[in-house]
Amino acid sequence: DEPLTVVLEHFRRSHQEIMTFLERLSEAELFDPGHFAWTNTNNLATYMTSVTSSHDKWALTRIRRKFKSADSKRSVTRASNAQRAQ
Repeated sequence: DEPLTVVLEHFRRSHQEIMTFLERLSEAELFDPGHFAWTNTNNLATYMTSVTSSHDKWALTRIRRKFKSADSKRSVTRASNAQRAQ
């Protein structure tokens, strides 16, 4: 488990690296299906969507769940401590 500040810094850095890479490509490299053999019959733009924005959405969901769980545990602890104090 990494602190949120570290996670966000990794995200920002990797996002910038990806954007720099994509900005250097031609339209043919981005949109011609099979231009890169490792994308099979997809074009690079489709592939990049699956490994960037779709992945980011998945990761954000995981991060939100983690924080929701942590908040829930803190609430239970506070309630328990308040009960003991009475």
